Amino acid sequence: MAEIHDKIEKYLDRTPDWVEEVIIFDDLDDKGLYIKEWRATDKPKPTQEELDALWLILVAKMESVLVVNENIINFTYSNNFCCCFNWC
Repeated sequence: MAEIHDKIEKYLDRTPDWVEEVIIFDDLDDKGLYIKEWRATDKPKPTQEELDALWLILVAKMESVLVVNENIINFTYSNNFCCCFNWC
């Protein structure tokens, strides 16, 4: 699972100012990192569940792209179809 920082960056679609906009904290109570303060004005503060769901969707999309790319490469290689690739 990704770190909370990665999830927040994907949620905002940018890297926030980690000092002024989004403050992450850990109370050392085995619950881990959480958003202590949210001052970003472009989007509302997400819940941990929203961040987790967004990350799962992004991972699923990345896995789909990898499968498609693997299938294209396998098709290209198995059919000796190398006109479009410099490495063939």
